[in-house]
Amino acid sequence: MLQPNLIAVEACPIGDGLHIRPTPRVPAGRGGLDFVDRERGGPVLDSGRAASVRHTFFIERFMSLTIFDKGENNVIDVDPRDQDNQAGKIYINGDNNYIRIGRGCISDKDMHIVIESNGRFDVGDDVRLSMANIYVGPGSVLRIGDRTGFTGLVHLNPVETKAIEIGSDCSIASGVWMTTSDFHSIISRTGGTRLNPAKSVRVGNHVWIANHATLLKGSVIGDNAIIGAHAVVTGTVPPHCVAAGNPARIVREDVTWRSDLI
Repeated sequence: MLQPNLIAVEACPIGDGLHIRPTPRVPAGRGGLDFVDRERGGPVLDSGRAASVRHTFFIERFMSLTIFDKGENNVIDVDPRDQDNQAGKIYINGDNNYIRIGRGCISDKDMHIVIESNGRFDVGDDVRLSMANIYVGPGSVLRIGDRTGFTGLVHLNPVETKAIEIGSDCSIASGVWMTTSDFHSIISRTGGTRLNPAKSVRVGNHVWIANHATLLKGSVIGDNAIIGAHAVVTGTVPPHCVAAGNPARIVREDVTWRSDLI
């Protein structure tokens, strides 16, 4: 059942083109609905004329946050009361996705998110997405817990039907990369099987990941852990530990951290 602040987007053929018919669940006067001509790239200013334009798609605008929904049966849950703090672009290329951005979230104009089909993009409350660069592949999942913050350009790539899950109260610095795949197959010459399958990445609660660290497929970071700058993580970092280096290794145990200087 749709909640009052959800947007359901429905596609229906008209003539030889495609007209996207939105079913808004937002209060009147909050957020704008535009149509854009896919071939010309320009706006179609009223939905009546949109019916005669070939290959149009629906855009939902929350101030400078723009969501390009090109698919069907996508559920978008973005509260328009937060529109003054949100910017950037979200491109939904496929169908049957669930997209939620919780209350109090902040994003910059350079945020760039692409979501394919059958995915889940679930962001909790009071999250700072900053200028995140995110690609959610088909059947893949990204979850970010409450009060987690990015401090610059962070790259997140859940693909191959795997998940990147980030807990609550995390601090993730600029230049961090997380991916569930090597993006190329390594093949056994004798058996012909793939040797590097995709694996999910999981980050616990209250984790600090410093500048330009990389979390490769299969990385698991425990609660209250710290990942040093430029570290390359390929396995498990236990809770309350500091990991640094390439490949990352445990350099200190029994620690925690806080964002202020004492």
